[in-house]
Amino acid sequence: MPVHFGGRICDMDRMNDIAAKHGIPVIEDACHCWGGQWKGKGAGTLGACGFFSFQASKNITAGEGGAIVTDDEELAGEIRSRVNCGRPPSGTPWYHHINVGTNARMTEFQAAILSCQLERMEEQMLLRARNAAQLNHGFEGIPGLTPQRTSNRNSRRAYHLYCLRFDEAAFGCSREKFVRAANAEGWPVSAGYPLPLYKQPVFLGLPLHDYNGCSCPVAEDLCSRSGLWFAHQLLLGSEQDMKDILEITIKIKSCAKDL
Repeated sequence: MPVHFGGRICDMDRMNDIAAKHGIPVIEDACHCWGGQWKGKGAGTLGACGFFSFQASKNITAGEGGAIVTDDEELAGEIRSRVNCGRPPSGTPWYHHINVGTNARMTEFQAAILSCQLERMEEQMLLRARNAAQLNHGFEGIPGLTPQRTSNRNSRRAYHLYCLRFDEAAFGCSREKFVRAANAEGWPVSAGYPLPLYKQPVFLGLPLHDYNGCSCPVAEDLCSRSGLWFAHQLLLGSEQDMKDILEITIKIKSCAKDL
């Protein structure tokens, strides 16, 4: 299950090659990746199925909920049944259940809210991309901050998060001091997740797999020391807003040793 974190699509060529070799279906977590494309093909359509989130923080939101997309008719029928209390396809008795399911049906009210947002999705994607490019260029000249890399195969980049890698030795202060100073200046940047998923209490001591010995050094470094991000809403700001972010960063760096 590749996760297109922040809107940056995983290496789906490699993912699909590995999956094909072992006979494993690929299920995409595209919750951060509305509108993203890999070699011209949309996120969520690069495996057996993909899912999107309508949770409150997402680029397109109905407060909660989500959607699953697939071009596999059999799988689509199974999904429709599972989200509709386990009922079979339409045309059968309504009080008839063939699967263990749940009530995950979207309301018409939610659909109306989401449809309105689709009308402005393209404009907002272009604005986020333009502002992200401005920030990428600006951060290139500031030692200690590196924007998240992308691939030319990621032919259209979605931005749910704008991610940075922080090097405290090169910048001159710790990540925690940088975050505190940036927020004090009015830039709501975050250190992100404090620990990787496999260190969550729910995964420790599981009978089927012991995650205590699991180690993903890059993920652990991002969580504990080097990861930074801010939310997509800031990328809907003006060109001057992006200049302000860069000026705040330069100001913090100039006095980093005194923080």
